[in-house]
Amino acid sequence: MGIKLWIKNNLRCSYIIPLTTKYKTEGTVCFVRKALSIAMSTKVIKSSAKKRNVADDTLQLMKLVDVCYDPALTFYYHIDEKKTIAVRGNILSNFPLDYRKIIDGSFREIACLAVSAGGKYGSNARKIREAVYILHSRIVELLKKGHHTSVLRYFEDILDRKAEHFAEGLQRILFFNQIMWQTRHRLNGIGRIDRILGDLYLKDIEDGYLTKEEAYDLICDFIKCLHQNYEFKSAALMGDIGQIIILGGIGDDGNYFSNELTELFLRAHKELAYPDPKIMLRVSEKMPKSLIKKATDCLLARTGSPIFSNDDIIIKKMKEFGYAESDAYDYCVSACWEPFVSGKSLDQNNILSFNLAKVLFDHLERANLKQISSFKELIRGYDRTLFKELKAFVKRLDDYVWAEDPLVSIFTDSCTIKGKDISRGGADYNNFGFTTVGMGAVCDSLLNIRELCFRKKEYSLSALETKRKENFENDRECYDKLKALPGRFGHDEKDSIMLVNHIIHVCNMTLSEYRNRMGGKIKFGLSSPDYILSGKKETADIAGRKNGMPYSTHISADDAGYTELIGFASDISYGGCNINGNVADFFVQPNIISDNREKFEMFIEGAIKRGFYQLQMNIMDSATLIDAKKHPEKHEDLIVRVWGFSAYFNELPEDYKDQLILRALNSEKSVA
Repeated sequence: MGIKLWIKNNLRCSYIIPLTTKYKTEGTVCFVRKALSIAMSTKVIKSSAKKRNVADDTLQLMKLVDVCYDPALTFYYHIDEKKTIAVRGNILSNFPLDYRKIIDGSFREIACLAVSAGGKYGSNARKIREAVYILHSRIVELLKKGHHTSVLRYFEDILDRKAEHFAEGLQRILFFNQIMWQTRHRLNGIGRIDRILGDLYLKDIEDGYLTKEEAYDLICDFIKCLHQNYEFKSAALMGDIGQIIILGGIGDDGNYFSNELTELFLRAHKELAYPDPKIMLRVSEKMPKSLIKKATDCLLARTGSPIFSNDDIIIKKMKEFGYAESDAYDYCVSACWEPFVSGKSLDQNNILSFNLAKVLFDHLERANLKQISSFKELIRGYDRTLFKELKAFVKRLDDYVWAEDPLVSIFTDSCTIKGKDISRGGADYNNFGFTTVGMGAVCDSLLNIRELCFRKKEYSLSALETKRKENFENDRECYDKLKALPGRFGHDEKDSIMLVNHIIHVCNMTLSEYRNRMGGKIKFGLSSPDYILSGKKETADIAGRKNGMPYSTHISADDAGYTELIGFASDISYGGCNINGNVADFFVQPNIISDNREKFEMFIEGAIKRGFYQLQMNIMDSATLIDAKKHPEKHEDLIVRVWGFSAYFNELPEDYKDQLILRALNSEKSVA
């Protein structure tokens, strides 16, 4: 998800200039002055070929980008923010490359295989290979001229052989990460780095080539490199970057995998305290308790990391969806939390957002409300409308055209085997995914209607709908009654769980037969970045939300206790198409953890066993947030968790700040 400035060039080919400035969402006002200045100075690379394509443009780009080395860094990492390429179609983004291919093997090997496929695919691969080698040789020349021998030793042969040392592995990831950003891919994940680099690290330690503390210093420098170009890399909001590092996880042998690198990356994240790159820890009942302690240390740094992803649930559901067993065990995630298989997937998991609550009020506006005589009849009507609107929603996906991507294709196994670009269905998995918003609003609205219209019969359905459309301005008493009703969504309430699972079932039945042009399926999840922007567009609901107010964040209920929310999240029906990220989200006051450390860790262990899908936390108190809004100069480094990323509080739009403050206040009341 991102805000972009579209411009047309003289070849009728659209290109995008990243909007690299903060913006406010008040009144949907975006400040584009800086973006316009960048657009005026950004050079769009056009190849000399008569019939241009991405491979030709990439080749020209790598000849022209600036190369620059900062001697303060251990590694080479530089992105020329003022040069890019023109691309026809939607750029594949929001995933990690399979970096194992250039760690356990070499770029030369995978590129030569791709070239040998022949045809257009092989021709494009040859140009990409040449482009990468040109950039590499330019960097090597620069490093030699500057006598930067320390980084040169990591860099000189990185394309032609497999990695021999831990530092070389880190440099290779950085090199291709910068190329991904340079070629306008967005939200570029890092993958399972403790698994990818574990053998190199262990060999260096055993051979005495490296000490644990030296490795830790290298990790810190690696993270510092990735943290560069923070503004340029941000998508929809400042900090929405997507460079997620995956740690730990159940292996296909059934055992939990972690190593010293798992702990070193958690430690580095804690001590550096950057909002990005962020950390996801794959968790399981089988994980060592010591790792939960390390994760708690990291949480107390208040960066919003790690987010927890529950392998005991997710792997099973991925296999049921259709992923091969070995691929399910090896899953990464897209930029936030959506499961993704590196090196085998096109999967675009954040194409659109669907508002479940809007469906209810579309139905109420069209239906003859006087003829709805029971709650069951209302539910049946909602189901029919949901079916129709979901069908129309996913039909829009058939119009998506993906830009050719020969670089990512080289890193994707079956593309080379088939000789087919990833944008044309060359990957093993070609699924689409969307997010949903408003589940809490539709659930609570329906149950409130049942209470007020069909049980107590205090209002007719048509009268209550009229009051809703009037934003309850003419009947404060009615609104107060709604607010006085107990919370449903996120609470230990049987009817709420049954209703949520019913809606999920209808979605699954509606979507199960969908196939896109490449044969891929559709996935959805109950987490979405759209809870504020979508809320701004919509009228009031019957859950107590007024016109333009935000929806609840993911699977959350700030007035519920932590254990209650985990119980609710664990009772949701995951599986079917519902595997595209389902995050339980809550605020925790820092002193609750620090004063009850052992109990908190036991709570995390119990929550994993109880069966949540994914879990993230803001470790923050309302007083700090309120003071930061009043006195931003005192809190320049304050970090908060937003939807699936962390960001500096001061750089967020005002409505996001207000929502975080409100959530913190409500959470503190619930534990008071």
